[in-house]
Amino acid sequence: MSELGAEQVLIDGAIDRRAASSPAVADGLLMATGAILGESIEQVAATTADAVELVRLPRVTGETSSGETDAQGKEGPARAVLDRRLVLNADPAEIAAFLAGHPRASTLIVDGALSERFLEGLLAARRERAGRQLRIVASDPTRVFLSRRGPGWYERQGLAIEVLHTLALKAITVNPLAPQSHRFDSRALCAQIRDAVPDVPVLDVLDPAYLAFAK
Repeated sequence: MSELGAEQVLIDGAIDRRAASSPAVADGLLMATGAILGESIEQVAATTADAVELVRLPRVTGETSSGETDAQGKEGPARAVLDRRLVLNADPAEIAAFLAGHPRASTLIVDGALSERFLEGLLAARRERAGRQLRIVASDPTRVFLSRRGPGWYERQGLAIEVLHTLALKAITVNPLAPQSHRFDSRALCAQIRDAVPDVPVLDVLDPAYLAFAK
């Protein structure tokens, strides 16, 4: 959702086309969720909460970097830039070698996409180095691709994921109908999602109140 003068323009991003919500393109995000994500209300709410956690990755704290390694610790660089090839294709042994070559780096800057495969390899390599705490910094949440575990799980393992540019989540729209499958009670589904994500408006796209919000 971007602004042109006094007008607001909606950018349609179909499922998994996350680039449309990049802060370089849009001023805010309307997230769509619904019954198609699961066979129970609880499952849909949990999956939605995981997606919200991902798009709300926190802005990097302290002094930020655009990819430079100029922040110095007492015994070496505190930051290191990850080559795109390493992030996309490296195995745990290569990742371990990178960490060994940057023993004082606590912040790793990602130039490009951050994959779950790389995080799992980094986690395995980190265990071999006595549980070293690391911060991984991507450009924005649209560059971070997680499907099996959420950011909170990785943070509990010692890998904190942060971004240079955050996304503004404006609202969550809910469709209680899964095409050619099942339907949930709209109020129950919206209530469950509000409990999971209490600080974001949750709107049923089939409810007249949705049109009032859109205006």
